Amino acid sequence: MIDQQLKLLVRLAGSDGVIDDDERDLIQNLGNAHGISEEEIKNIMADPGGEIDYDSLNEDERFDYLYNLVHLMKVDGEVYNQEVEFCEGIAKKLGYKLAAIYELYPHVHPKVKIPGEIKTLKQKVNSFLNK
Repeated sequence: MIDQQLKLLVRLAGSDGVIDDDERDLIQNLGNAHGISEEEIKNIMADPGGEIDYDSLNEDERFDYLYNLVHLMKVDGEVYNQEVEFCEGIAKKLGYKLAAIYELYPHVHPKVKIPGEIKTLKQKVNSFLNK
């Protein structure tokens, strides 16, 4: 599943026309943390195509996808309309109401993840899943 998430992140990173170094580093770090080889990450960066089976994701995976999308959107310090629209579209595909993005946005820090805060956010954001 992590390869699908990386493909999605690459698509978001490229939605404004440029994948900058901060975005590339975040994608590589996430891939490396999940045991994805440098070669495989390069291949995903070169071709992030393919379908993603959102229906097969559990609640934790859905949250991770959404959290990482918002994190990537903020990591370079600039948020573009294309990125916001992309995130909104993916949130819907993940089964979230749009309010989930706006709940996450102020709490996702561009350069750091705070595990205790993420656990609390997950509980809040998963209340926005369409069930």
